[in-house]
Amino acid sequence: MKKFLKIVVSISIWIIMWEIVARIIGNAFPFAGPVKTGGVLRSFLTSRAFWIAMWTTFAGISLGFCAALIVGTIIGYLAYYFDSVENLMTPIMGFFRYIPMIIFTVLAVIWSSDKLMAFEVAMFLAMPTIYKHTVSGLKKENSPMLKRIWKHKEINFFRKCDLIYRPAVTPDYIVGCHRAMNTCCKSGILAQFLGNASHSVGHSISIALENKNVAEIFAWTIVMVLMSIFLERAMIRILSLKVINERKIDIDKVFASLEGEDMDL
Repeated sequence: MKKFLKIVVSISIWIIMWEIVARIIGNAFPFAGPVKTGGVLRSFLTSRAFWIAMWTTFAGISLGFCAALIVGTIIGYLAYYFDSVENLMTPIMGFFRYIPMIIFTVLAVIWSSDKLMAFEVAMFLAMPTIYKHTVSGLKKENSPMLKRIWKHKEINFFRKCDLIYRPAVTPDYIVGCHRAMNTCCKSGILAQFLGNASHSVGHSISIALENKNVAEIFAWTIVMVLMSIFLERAMIRILSLKVINERKIDIDKVFASLEGEDMDL
């Protein structure tokens, strides 16, 4: 409660300062205070177009991130256990990580349909980060023991992934996923803006820009920030679930159980 009150007080102070600045500026140049911006936000809640735009953007970014999560994790595991894969993939993933976000976005606008822009940009920008953190997470653990599990013939593939994933990747993995999700949100909306994707947040911002409606631009900014926070928190909560990341696994118990002892792994 104490922490919550501090946050509320801090936000309130900044909103008051925002309103004071808006009143000082007046009509000197296009600007909007919190009262006017709040009015636009209220109108959004009753607008069908707003919810369609939110769903289109939310779905594109979320699906793009999930695709990057799956592909980046799988390639990361393969790169850790097979040197040839790491030698092949690390340079290209490193290259992708250093390409400016705007380049991916522009190429997506040129090559993709407006419905897939957010998905493609989110996927290709997030995948290199997830790959890097998957490999670095595995390398921080006891490599010989993890590779011993991987090579053990009596453990099926999915059980191997479970035994290796939970103790090895999760701490570094969540950091990587957090960074990747942040990038997905920004780049996906930018792609929709540049490509003028219909029924999307980016398209709505483009219309607000044409009309020079600063209050609407501020309102969409608040919406985007809230959506980014929600996606990041949801992702962290899912990856922190007990069923996914229950506890550190004692590797010795794994091999003891394979020798006939009934142990909880």
